[in-house]
Amino acid sequence: MNSSIPWVCLNTTVETLKQMARERVFVRVGEDKIKPVNEKNVIARVNQSNAAEPVQGVRERGIDLPGFVVTYLGMKGGESAGSLCHDDRVIRILVQLIDRTDQGKATNLETYFEWISAVREWVQTNPYSKDDGQLGQVYLVHVTDESLPNEERWAIDREMKMFVVINCFARMRRTKDQASWQST
Repeated sequence: MNSSIPWVCLNTTVETLKQMARERVFVRVGEDKIKPVNEKNVIARVNQSNAAEPVQGVRERGIDLPGFVVTYLGMKGGESAGSLCHDDRVIRILVQLIDRTDQGKATNLETYFEWISAVREWVQTNPYSKDDGQLGQVYLVHVTDESLPNEERWAIDREMKMFVVINCFARMRRTKDQASWQST
């Protein structure tokens, strides 16, 4: 059983990107010279990166490129109020495509744009709506290219900035620890 809607959203995103990699959705396009994304190169992260701490980010630097890093950014929403047992929240997830860029003629841009487009199209189907009714429900999903709240702390690659932010609008069962939830 799932423990929370944010966990369901993060896990669904990671597992679906892995499935897309297995189905060879993330392969080169046209004349681009790039290897496909392997499912082991799709990873989840729930923390900000911190350049001051050498251990932080080791997992991201250790994967074979290209790959995806899926990060839970937190939730937004007002204080719990009213007599209902559910509150509305926006769960935010960052999906970053990471790779080395060579700054040369073969930029692989066509492939990168195709991969990000495939992610956007999948998210727009609201794959999160099948969540457990006891926990709540994601009733709307919006994908955006909005700037990251603090790019230096959240971004993996300062050179290649191919990402989308997924906003999952959810009605969630109210819990006693809801006040401790933080968002960016």
